[in-house]
Amino acid sequence: MQRYYLYLIVTLASILIALDLATFAAPIHRVADGLTGYRAQYLASGALLLALLLRISRHGLVRACRWGLALVICHQLYWILPTLKIPDHSQSQTSQHDEIHFSVGAFNVLHSNRETDNVIDYFEIRDPDIIAFFESIKHWPEALQSLNHQWPHRLRIEALDMELHSKHPISSHQTFRFG
Repeated sequence: MQRYYLYLIVTLASILIALDLATFAAPIHRVADGLTGYRAQYLASGALLLALLLRISRHGLVRACRWGLALVICHQLYWILPTLKIPDHSQSQTSQHDEIHFSVGAFNVLHSNRETDNVIDYFEIRDPDIIAFFESIKHWPEALQSLNHQWPHRLRIEALDMELHSKHPISSHQTFRFG
């Protein structure tokens, strides 16, 4: 039974190492790029499998998997650690009050949705600074005009069926199409 347990852990470790290696092809392949979204899972799985392999015998294959998992953990830490925000307490108290905060609401209205009043009531209660509505077609552009009193600055992008309503002036905009 212990031998099957060893084979299972080595197989899982090999799969994890192969997945990690596949992420190196992310710039040139769409599927490999999709694999990069699971970095935290690779890190946690690698740590767990490495801990299990450290408790098992010292066969050559187990030793190779240990090194492979150690490299997976280092590779994932390389990508994850820079994204962690470490609070900087060296800033003065006055500079923290100089920050500008915006709240943004986004909603895919779904063109067949007829409950415009519920959507408008929701955003009037939440009161974000900017609201984006997607799939704003058919009856929606007309219904959303009632927001003009609270969000006087409006931008409609016909090509995307998108509307932006803002409490602050929209000085300029650009539309980029990909794909």
